[in-house]
Amino acid sequence: MTMTCSTITKPVDFLLLGDSHAGAIGKAATRRGLAFVGGPLGSGRDFTGDFCDFMPEGCRFHRDEADGLVAGFLAEIGVPSLYALKVPLVSTFGLCCHVYAAWENWLAYQDDKGSFPPGFLDSRFFAEVITEMAKGALGFYTGLHARGVAVYAVLPPQRVPDIADPRVFSAAQTALISALTVAKIPIIDVRAEACDPDGVQQALYCEPRDPLHGSEAFGGLILDALAPILSAPPSASAHSREP
Repeated sequence: MTMTCSTITKPVDFLLLGDSHAGAIGKAATRRGLAFVGGPLGSGRDFTGDFCDFMPEGCRFHRDEADGLVAGFLAEIGVPSLYALKVPLVSTFGLCCHVYAAWENWLAYQDDKGSFPPGFLDSRFFAEVITEMAKGALGFYTGLHARGVAVYAVLPPQRVPDIADPRVFSAAQTALISALTVAKIPIIDVRAEACDPDGVQQALYCEPRDPLHGSEAFGGLILDALAPILSAPPSASAHSREP
């Protein structure tokens, strides 16, 4: 699953860090000949709860493999730590909504017909449960944002595998979007382009024979959304790249 998506040396247009959903972005960027480094560092559930620490010298990932990969990416572009990054950081961490929506997590809140109490999925309680489940990823985004890094959170493909409840998937995504928006973290959202009017992801943007991931074409949509940001001149203040 782990993949280094580029061997280009500095300078680069962006750094890509994420779970398996980052693979489609990396494939599309490679095909387009974009200058970047990075790729997936593990599975979605590896990057929900606490997975890194903000040390004085930089952000340290708890898993040695992930920490080593990030160190290699940074060395490739000549940056001592994520704190010193001057190009956008594109990430899918923590937005694997199917993980939060696993059926077994929510059976206790349903009646014998499988229905949730009215307003449950829109409630403050539900949102707090989701943000607690995703606290590691939210801390990653806000911690880097506070240190002047231009970090962009990418929404996942709108695909719900059989292990997850589609109702919870949608509500969890809404809760995470709200939390990121309050924290002023820019969100890359291509749902309008990738999905039918009923919210189902179009086949073109789905990885074939895979119930979860987006295709390379889906990665292309994300790059299209990032294009104005990537074309902006670097600035001493990385936040000046925000939409």
